[in-house]
Amino acid sequence: MFGTGKGPYTSSATFEVFFFKIECAALSQFRIITYISIFVYMRLIIILLVNLLLVPFSNAWADDVVKNDVSMFSKADEGLRAELLLYAMSLIGTSYKLGGQSFDTGMDCSGFVRHVYSIATGILLPHNARAISRAGMKIHRAELQLGDLVFFNTMKRTFSHVGIYLGDNRFVHASSSKSDSVMVSDMGERYWVKRFNGARRIL
Repeated sequence: MFGTGKGPYTSSATFEVFFFKIECAALSQFRIITYISIFVYMRLIIILLVNLLLVPFSNAWADDVVKNDVSMFSKADEGLRAELLLYAMSLIGTSYKLGGQSFDTGMDCSGFVRHVYSIATGILLPHNARAISRAGMKIHRAELQLGDLVFFNTMKRTFSHVGIYLGDNRFVHASSSKSDSVMVSDMGERYWVKRFNGARRIL
C-alpha cells in the first residue's frame, strides 16, 4: 500500500490491469490497490497450495505444474508495476520544483521518479537523472514495459531528464517547460523522439 499520499485520483483515466479496466476517477486509491493486490496474491497462494498438495502423490506431476505455472510468480512484479503507475498518475498536476521530491512542495523529474518508486515499491533511487540511468537493467525501446524508466536529453546533455513509461508510447514525468508540473507526454512527439537517450528496467 502507499501509506500517506493524495486521496482519490483527480484525473480521469482508464487502465487495463490483469484484464480489468479500472476507472481511476471513480475509485479511491485504497480500493484500486486492494483489488489488484487481492487478485495477484490469491493466484500466488493457490499455486503454492496446489503444489504442496500434489507433492505427496506425484512428484513428477508436481514438477510439471511448477514448470507450467512458474511464470505466475512474475505477477508479483506486475502488481508492483500497477501500484507504481497508479500512484504516479495520482500525482499529475503536482508543481515542478528544481531539487524537489515532495508532492507538497513540488518535484523535479528525478525527484518525482525517486518519490514514486520509494512509496510504491520501497526501492530508493538516486535523486539525479544521470545517476538513475545507471540503475537497473538497460533495455531497448522496443522492449519497454509499464513502469520502466525512459531518459531524454533536454538540457544539451545525455540523461538529463527521466520519466516513467505508461504504455501506448506515453510516459509520466515532472516537466519544467510545458505545464511546469507532473504531466503525461507522448514519446512519439518530434521533440521527445529527437531527445530519447534510452531506457532502464528497475522492476
